[in-house]
Amino acid sequence: MITGKLQWEYKLIGSREYGAGVLSTAGGLLFAGSPQGSFIAFNAKTDRMLWEFNTGQRICSSPMIYSFNGKQYVALSTGSDVMAFGLFDASRD
Repeated sequence: MITGKLQWEYKLIGSREYGAGVLSTAGGLLFAGSPQGSFIAFNAKTDRMLWEFNTGQRICSSPMIYSFNGKQYVALSTGSDVMAFGLFDASRD
């Protein structure tokens, strides 16, 4: 049931501005980037941080998901770079 009620939040300490957009997946993951350069994955239901990567550059773009040769990736641009990370697929291992 959709209620519009806030389920959880994650505060970016020291940030006085909004970061890039948030990407949610059908598999229950949320990806977000911060102006300080952290790229973070969360469990959408529990708010548990699953993974964090310091890109070393400000993140201004929203992450995106794409597939190549049957494998899924999440990508984003940071400053002058584009970074992509493979997503784990338990059914393939």
